[in-house]
Amino acid sequence: MRFFVFLIFILWAGKSAHSCEIEFRPPLVFVEFGGSATANCNASLCSNIDGIGWESPYGGTGLIEGQSTLNVNLENVKEWNTEPQCYIVFSNDTQRTKKLPITVYSKLLR
Repeated sequence: MRFFVFLIFILWAGKSAHSCEIEFRPPLVFVEFGGSATANCNASLCSNIDGIGWESPYGGTGLIEGQSTLNVNLENVKEWNTEPQCYIVFSNDTQRTKKLPITVYSKLLR
């Protein structure tokens, strides 16, 4: 019986540790070259978070303490291969990051 309880605890602990993911809404951003877009970075399923932040060539936020959700703006996007990212900092000083999937496009001229 003790083994069974121990096994359930290990499975539960592993599941809760892996359920902490950074999510974007929308999950993929399309923006015209020179245009603007917005996204939401969310880590609300995570526990023990000190804060959330945003790094981008179009303006970062620094760490915003006590929050697990962040709205981000990309303005005047003029890099084809940009990799803005959201990050969370946990109370044990570890960090997790995720890059926003972004596609920059240009209209064809005729």
